[in-house]
Amino acid sequence: MNRVLIVVFSTLLASCAGSNYYQVRPISPTNLSPAPDVVIVQGTETEFAWKAVSRADSYEFHLFNRNSGDITQYYMQNLKPAQVCAADRCSVVVKVELPVNHSHAWRVRAVNNQGASVWSRWMFDVVEP
Repeated sequence: MNRVLIVVFSTLLASCAGSNYYQVRPISPTNLSPAPDVVIVQGTETEFAWKAVSRADSYEFHLFNRNSGDITQYYMQNLKPAQVCAADRCSVVVKVELPVNHSHAWRVRAVNNQGASVWSRWMFDVVEP
């Protein structure tokens, strides 16, 4: 019986060793750039950057298409800090092909085992080249 308990306990410890366990959700990231109300030229590759947050196992990101309400075209999930962050700054580069309009938005949130933070959000305009 003791040998079975040791094997079960060892297996449980090994499965937990590779993942973080948090007691609370992460806080919302702070957007860094592009700044609010910036103008982006349609078809331009643009870096979207935010401040890394503690307790984040991953991030979710999307652009909001003001014309259609669509968020799926640029939706990215499970962005691991090791892939998108350097020091305390995280970013993704997106070729912005949204329609010409004002008040499109970009949003990002942090995620861990307790859930997701509130979305951060900044608005931007898209103009013709």
